[in-house]
Amino acid sequence: MRAFNSVCVVLLSLCLGLSLAAPAPAYAQAQQDDEDTDERARTLYMEGEAHYAAGRYEEAAESFLEAFNLSGRTALLFNLGNAYERMGDYERAAEYLRRYVDSPRARDVVSVRERVRRLEAAAERKRREAAEAEERREAAEAAAANAVASSDDDGSEEAAGPDRSGYWWLLGSGGAAVGTIAFGLAARQAGNEAAALCSETSEGRPLCDDEASSALSRETAFAIGADVGAIVTLVMAGVGTYLILSADDSSAERPAAEARFAPRIVPTWSTNSAGLSLQGHF
Repeated sequence: MRAFNSVCVVLLSLCLGLSLAAPAPAYAQAQQDDEDTDERARTLYMEGEAHYAAGRYEEAAESFLEAFNLSGRTALLFNLGNAYERMGDYERAAEYLRRYVDSPRARDVVSVRERVRRLEAAAERKRREAAEAEERREAAEAAAANAVASSDDDGSEEAAGPDRSGYWWLLGSGGAAVGTIAFGLAARQAGNEAAALCSETSEGRPLCDDEASSALSRETAFAIGADVGAIVTLVMAGVGTYLILSADDSSAERPAAEARFAPRIVPTWSTNSAGLSLQGHF
């Protein structure tokens, strides 16, 4: 009976020893994994520090974030805030610093919170400036579009209504020619009347009474009007021809007054004179 009890004690001791020894390999493996993770996080942290010192803030932030995800160390949140602030991303910098001050291991909480407030103000100012810049860009694009549309409208108006001032000058020259012919005929008729009313003296000199003298005055006035009309006709015909020929070769815009000028010939006369006047409306 005593021998049986001894065997039971030995077996119980062996089982207990095996049960205590079994978890040892798993614990050792977990400890090794933790060490590898810490080593990887430490390596990433060192890489982030190198990037930060070289001014590569985006790469530094990536390394710090990966190191934080592996190790959960609070100081890496502070490093992330520094990196994003240097990049000008004040909103994300404030976010990581807020997470830092909320951690129980945070240091200099008061100064960091003040820094968070400054970053939040800078982020708001940056958003406002971006919105104003977008408004200015949209206004500039709208103004450019309106200018292009206005230019297209001007081009279509020019195509629909070309400059016809040269034709108006030619038309005016035609009117001047009609006036010239009228004055010429009137001068001829007045001359015939004067010739009929005048007689010759024995010495061969013309003898004209007052009525004949009036006819001679009319003849002279109408003759002058015919001469002036002929000159005006030639000038207007020349100007009109020049404008018509140059309109096809010139792309320059003519003054609006020239396009609206419509000349016309108006005969004028008085008791002792006659002539033509060139009139137009602007």
